[in-house]
Amino acid sequence: FFFLMIRRPPRSTQSRSSAASDVYKRQVLDTDLQRHFVLMNKIKNSAINLQELDYNEESNRHLALSIAIKCADIGHGAKTLPLHKLWSRRIIEEFYLQGDMEQKYGITVSPLCDRQNNKISKSQEGFLKCIVLPIFEIWEQFFKNDSVKKDCTDQIRKNIEYWNEEMIKEEKGESLFLTETDEVTREMKQIRIDDSDKLSVFSSFI
Repeated sequence: FFFLMIRRPPRSTQSRSSAASDVYKRQVLDTDLQRHFVLMNKIKNSAINLQELDYNEESNRHLALSIAIKCADIGHGAKTLPLHKLWSRRIIEEFYLQGDMEQKYGITVSPLCDRQNNKISKSQEGFLKCIVLPIFEIWEQFFKNDSVKKDCTDQIRKNIEYWNEEMIKEEKGESLFLTETDEVTREMKQIRIDDSDKLSVFSSFI
């Protein structure tokens, strides 16, 4: 798919390599959540779906690639619930580790990174509903394939339902999410933070 979308490269080997490198960089940058709504607006402003874009235009090929990479980047939201829960916990623990480092160095703790003050279910439900589902709906539209609908967008909706139920349980102190995914914390405890480590903090996740 990638090589199909970057077809018609320059003739020289060096130029082809440079062109591919530029595409790689652009796709990686487009996974930044701060650029998410910019990407979504490009599709909405085009007033057509991905299938109807003219892929002879380089900008349109890059747009389709950006959406593909973005779906892969946040794809845990489309996994079956047991896998989605484990990957959600891994990400949550990664955020908490960042928050621990920020507290250690006297830096304001970033959103979603405070393990003592974070509504897990609400943040996960909002992430799936506002970020994951809309871009996967565009991807489903692109393929017009029942498998994409069944395996991705329908599964995302099921996962949203799970987090809605967990929000009610969390308010009552009855959520089992942390207990059910505790194996992840044992993985994450292998990470050690040393005072001599170089501190690198990315303070915006939303």
